[in-house]
Amino acid sequence: MRIRERLIVLFLIMAVIPLLIVTLISVNYNRTILEETISRQISSTAHDRAEYAETFMKDRIAFSELIASRTVLKERFYTYSLDHNAQELDVLESMLNDSKGSVEGITDISLVDLNGITLASTNPKLLGTNYSKQDCFVNGLKNSGVCFDTAKDEDGAPGIAMITSSPMKIDENIIGVVLLFNNVSHLEEIIKEKSIFGNSSEVLMAIKDGDSQIFLFERKFESQALPEIQQSADVALLIKLALNKTDGLVLKAKDYRGVDVIASIEYIPTGEVGLVAKIDVKEAFKSIDNMEKITLFTVFITIIFVVLLAAYLSENITKPITELNETMTDISKGRIDVVIEPEIMRSSDEMGDLARSTARVLVSLKLAILRMGITKEQMGLGEALAAKKEAEEKYKILFESSRDAIMTLEPPKWNFTSCNPATIKLFGATDEKHFLSTVPWQLSPKKQPDGQDSPSKAKKMIELAMKNGSNFFEWTHKRFNGEEFLATVLLSRMNINEKNMLQATVRDISEMKNISWELKKSKDEMANIIELNPYSIQICDAEGHHIHANKAFEQLFGAIPPEGYSVFEDPVVKKSGIDKYISQLKKGKPIKIPAFWYDPHDADPAAPSKKVCISITAFPIFDSTGKITNVVLMHESVMKG
Repeated sequence: MRIRERLIVLFLIMAVIPLLIVTLISVNYNRTILEETISRQISSTAHDRAEYAETFMKDRIAFSELIASRTVLKERFYTYSLDHNAQELDVLESMLNDSKGSVEGITDISLVDLNGITLASTNPKLLGTNYSKQDCFVNGLKNSGVCFDTAKDEDGAPGIAMITSSPMKIDENIIGVVLLFNNVSHLEEIIKEKSIFGNSSEVLMAIKDGDSQIFLFERKFESQALPEIQQSADVALLIKLALNKTDGLVLKAKDYRGVDVIASIEYIPTGEVGLVAKIDVKEAFKSIDNMEKITLFTVFITIIFVVLLAAYLSENITKPITELNETMTDISKGRIDVVIEPEIMRSSDEMGDLARSTARVLVSLKLAILRMGITKEQMGLGEALAAKKEAEEKYKILFESSRDAIMTLEPPKWNFTSCNPATIKLFGATDEKHFLSTVPWQLSPKKQPDGQDSPSKAKKMIELAMKNGSNFFEWTHKRFNGEEFLATVLLSRMNINEKNMLQATVRDISEMKNISWELKKSKDEMANIIELNPYSIQICDAEGHHIHANKAFEQLFGAIPPEGYSVFEDPVVKKSGIDKYISQLKKGKPIKIPAFWYDPHDADPAAPSKKVCISITAFPIFDSTGKITNVVLMHESVMKG
């Protein structure tokens, strides 16, 4: 392999490989930050929508209870249920219509007797309707609640109504049930009022219908939904998890279109409703995907540039060798009047040594001392000046196009002497002259977060930079409009025209600090939720091995499981005959284990004997691929032995 090819390969290794490594690290870091941001936003959206839906349903229950508590209404209904007096019916219907008009979104109000027959209603068509076998009536005889009617409307089209029911009592004796029919479109308007972010974001709400589910509102991309016959278990996973009382974030799953989405799921106990907020993975990470494409293009251009640069440099390196080779060839042919290029003679490397040795050979052959006069042009001053000018131009371009704020300061007063456009933008100055009229501590609050005066501390930072050559630190700056922001500052000592000065590079890190604080806050809150929970909570890995338990666990059982303990292999669990529940948990299904007696001493002889009767609720936690990563067990003490 010739020298030129070797140089090209060397340049490629030195330039492209570090570029690829730095780029991959940057892209992965940005993807992680973006994933955390999207996860936080979509979880917040799901939680807010779920809270609103539950509040909406509870408010309607409270209104139905208010109607059921009206003494005059109850007495007239009871009288009418005995004699069916038409005049009483008119009075009842008038009272119901007044109540209906006082709250937006209520379509009808009906009063049903103990046999489930509608005796009075704001809708005459509902008179005589039999609700005796419907959940809204059966549950309404006991307690107030919510149910959903999925029956067809008068035109035969499928429809959904939210019905809240409350018992009517006289002297603790139930005389009937109030049924409040609510239009779900009013709830739909609020739930869909704002998208999460992006065109593909969507919020879904559904209720159970046997082994299937019914969506309360029309789905945003209904025309793209897969036919039910093509929908796999993965496609229906999100809404089923929500309806199975599972709350949490799923980083990657299929939605009803078969498209990969990021979703947050919530279960709403009031009404037994499942809620899913989601956005397409493709849209969520579009900016990162575009960055990867740009990166590949940049690497390609860099490779071309490096090859051309290496070819150019290798030409300059091999050129003196070629010229010396030609000179030696001429000498071997008897030509001793050749002249070696002065630039090669001045070189201090091996090529220069070889050139000077060749010159000595020529001297001995000529039997004379050649006196060499070297002009400025031969010394290469023109090229040096051009190189200096080129370097200055490059620095100017970097200085003015940098996204970081860069400025220079000069002693003894340390006034600003120059700045780039990014500096003017960052501090909100009107122009360069406006910015250069200040000193660093004038663009800072009176005191820094550690309590030190900004002027005093700024001068200390400058002294350290002048002493050590550089100084990197965090600083609270202030814009010209008075707004404060947190930044990193790099002070670098420079010597220009034999004069020491400082270059300052300032970067706003306020947003990065806020993100770090939010992440820490979320982690601390989750740890507190587990640790301070009054219920016994145990977290295990996918094989059932114990990882962590809260204080309530230790109080319930008197000890923490030993190292290597697996709930899947617990001899007490196997002996109790509840392996079938554990098998379902291993398959990724939430389980509810009925009460059984448990003594931790039977599983671990080192543990104290403490016999308790417990029931267990357990559920798996999945990663973005749907694989089980952990299982969570919640123990409830039924009684102690």
